[in-house]
Amino acid sequence: MNHKPVKLLSLIFGRALTEDRTRSLAHLDQNPLAPRAATTEEIWFQDEARVEQKNKITRRWAKRGTRPSAPHDQRTKSAYIFGAICPQEGKAAGPVLPFCNTDTMNLHLAEISLHVAPGAHAVVLMDQAG
Repeated sequence: MNHKPVKLLSLIFGRALTEDRTRSLAHLDQNPLAPRAATTEEIWFQDEARVEQKNKITRRWAKRGTRPSAPHDQRTKSAYIFGAICPQEGKAAGPVLPFCNTDTMNLHLAEISLHVAPGAHAVVLMDQAG
């Protein structure tokens, strides 16, 4: 086994690598240009949005100078739409969920994985919002 990359790393870090580290870095000796099993990649574009229902302001006719009571519903409801598309394959995934957090993002990624072809890798491009 040729240890040139391992020796180079030990020179860069200024210390000798132990046998355990040498064993864990054995993959560096493999030829990166060697043929690999063919895999396909699917490029997915993802985004999420919040949609909300908020009731409008209640108005009431009254005499000038008076302040009549105008009770109205102040509850709001919101939902989060997660969407992802793969234009190359013509696929889409879009769950509507009640929250936007780590757990719901994991559900969204699981939904995307259901649409990825067997044996293919999915590359999901996300914005840095949130």
